[in-house]
Amino acid sequence: MRILIILPLLMPLMTSCEGVFDGLYDTPVAAASSASIVCNTVEGTLYIDASKWDEWHYIDLPTLNSHVMKDASYDLNRDWRTYSIPMPENGTPGEDVTGHQRPGQYMYWFNGTIGQTVKEHEFRYFTPAAEQPAPASWTFAVHRSEVRTNGGSAWKSSLDNISMASLATCYGAVFAPDEWSETDVWDDSGQMLLQLIPSQGIRINKVLGSWLALGVMPNYVMDSHVFFLRLSDGSVAALQLINHLSDTNKRCCLTIKYRYPLQ
Repeated sequence: MRILIILPLLMPLMTSCEGVFDGLYDTPVAAASSASIVCNTVEGTLYIDASKWDEWHYIDLPTLNSHVMKDASYDLNRDWRTYSIPMPENGTPGEDVTGHQRPGQYMYWFNGTIGQTVKEHEFRYFTPAAEQPAPASWTFAVHRSEVRTNGGSAWKSSLDNISMASLATCYGAVFAPDEWSETDVWDDSGQMLLQLIPSQGIRINKVLGSWLALGVMPNYVMDSHVFFLRLSDGSVAALQLINHLSDTNKRCCLTIKYRYPLQ
């Protein structure tokens, strides 16, 4: 009787770990990609050049994992989807409105120039534009140092080793959802010398986006702790920014380790 009880408990564990393998390969981008699978949890490294001011870059972790599970040599950087930030039509008049959570461009004056930190800002005017487009399925998106999620929420841990991340690690953690912003997603540097910078009005996750913060302009300060992202379906991923510079030292070229789904 004891054997009959133990075997059914062991069989699902054995099945869930079938096909355990590692893959390592080079890609033509600034960072190499790697992926490993242990018991259906994928741990890999993503690279995205998010340096352009007017683009969001989207990734869908469940879709990416399904590809990696079928092919260990799958290029992890193939599935980034890029969408431009909608800009106002020529001649669209500006409006004296702020805080109304409308899609468009919010022009602000920022108290800070090259070699300084940005400490204050003042609203100037708003110009309506279309809502930000996105793919049908996505988990999170990056724009330079900002991050947004698809109905998800995030928490910053004290871990510095993503391989140690598990569901138990974030037990009792308070996850923060995306929140409205009209001062963070800077999308045009044309008037920066006048300290005028337009920002896209959009919901972003300020906890997850804190992994890369603007310091003394134009430099950034990176937080390499492990962040946890809870998806809208309740599954949880671990994300860790390990570099924000390209091989040529271009800023906002993100190398991101991920581990999903956590067990």
